[in-house]
Amino acid sequence: MRLTVANLERSLAFYCGLIGLEQGEQIGHSTVLCPGPHRAITLNSPHKTADPSILHGHEGLYHFSFYFSHHEELARVAKRFISAAYDVEGVFDYGTTLAVYLHDPDGIPVELYVERPKGRQHHDKNLQSFTKSIDLESFLKELL
Repeated sequence: MRLTVANLERSLAFYCGLIGLEQGEQIGHSTVLCPGPHRAITLNSPHKTADPSILHGHEGLYHFSFYFSHHEELARVAKRFISAAYDVEGVFDYGTTLAVYLHDPDGIPVELYVERPKGRQHHDKNLQSFTKSIDLESFLKELL
């Protein structure tokens, strides 16, 4: 996946510093981020500094997600966002997953989520998952 960003350093601080991706190869104004051994996200910045012609939140994506395989990983990331006083848009319990929603520095919506273990998944009486807004503190308690 390729994302065009207005300010490469600001985006690297978000994706590497807060989410925890590893910075890979940098060629010119493009940097590869490595969330996993066989996946990559490339950040492209047409300029070294913020470009006002890039519209905030208009990258063409509704949102994209990062899946965390362990609750502790997502809890560490959530704590980094809290420490940085980063604006979290919402935290939701879907019964089968827990998710945090926020926007990257260019306004692109990002979902961070983890599945509940099979024995701790919740469903309504029809075995359907649900959506329940929860606060960040409850979210962290659920993860740890």
